[in-house]
Amino acid sequence: MSRQVLRSPSGLPCNPPPWGALVAVDLSNGTIRWNVPLGTTADLVPSLAPAIRGTPNLGGPIVTAGGLVFIAAAMDDYLRAFDIDTGAVLWKGRLPAGG
Repeated sequence: MSRQVLRSPSGLPCNPPPWGALVAVDLSNGTIRWNVPLGTTADLVPSLAPAIRGTPNLGGPIVTAGGLVFIAAAMDDYLRAFDIDTGAVLWKGRLPAGG
């Protein structure tokens, strides 16, 4: 597979942000429980302030029996833990490279 993002001269996608999100779907009734932007542009374009939330992503989460959702699929170098009920970020840790 090959994937190319159409980028502006700044290196960011041409369409409006957010460009990526983590979305929780209730499979019993087909509704969206919560939707949060995933990743930031802070590592991609350090001169852009404030950083834009929601970068393109590729990959999926791991969900624990204790109600945590772990994901590192964004373009920044973080592993994040979300609350399964609310979508709140509970923790994030920097990785040595993209997840």
